[in-house]
Amino acid sequence: MTKTILQQLLLLIELNINTPSIRNAKKPAGSLYCRSSHLGTRFYLATSGSFGGGSDLVRGTKSLGTSSSKDLKLFILRRLRYEQRRRLLKNQKIVKKALSSYEDFDFSSILKTLPEAYTLGAQALLKTPLSAPVGNDYPTNTYFSDTSHITSDGRVVKSKSELLIYELLLANGITFRYEERLRLFDDNGERQTRYPDFTIYLNDDRQLFWEHIGLLQHDQYRERTLNSLQLYHLNGIKPCDNLILTFDEPDGSLNMLTINRIINHFILPYA
Repeated sequence: MTKTILQQLLLLIELNINTPSIRNAKKPAGSLYCRSSHLGTRFYLATSGSFGGGSDLVRGTKSLGTSSSKDLKLFILRRLRYEQRRRLLKNQKIVKKALSSYEDFDFSSILKTLPEAYTLGAQALLKTPLSAPVGNDYPTNTYFSDTSHITSDGRVVKSKSELLIYELLLANGITFRYEERLRLFDDNGERQTRYPDFTIYLNDDRQLFWEHIGLLQHDQYRERTLNSLQLYHLNGIKPCDNLILTFDEPDGSLNMLTINRIINHFILPYA
């Protein structure tokens, strides 16, 4: 599982490196400094080894104006892009080195390295299934709000955002279930039931859980969501591991670019 996280991190790093604004970034010449007075703060660019200091401007400096100056903003943006590229390239090397020697320690990964008898004998030991589900009949949430929507294969979902995610998963041929019952235990050892929006079954015998979160402006919904996330974490379901979290925009809209990227880069390669 953790190796998958590293692979996803490496993919994210490389996606950022290949963004034109970062890929072409170069370190801008000169050093930025500023001087403050009763008239406000002004910014200067020192070049050719010069520096700011004292009561007079040194040779080789250029005034960039105040904090609202376009030249100042452009210089700072160029430096930030350069630093992004430098750090991304450094992190790329670190993650590649870690991936080359890392061994996953979850049961599924270990079983793949052992004789077949171990896999066959471990079926009853593992809580999660070693094969994808068959059919559409499964325990699910029976509560539906007044704003229910019908998917193209006839299932009822609760929101337009869930409808869009559902249809994309379906169109990409991904094996998944909507609001399948999930048995968990709280910190008192009591059994609890939750219904993740989407349970996704991968080819490497792993499950991903996808929760799409909206209505965070409502206190009751926000509290219920936080309680579920705490329960998930207690049971080993964690973001950046086996839990995907997406959110509605503040105006209630859905960023489909983000949804597509998640499916294309974090699900389809393993589905």
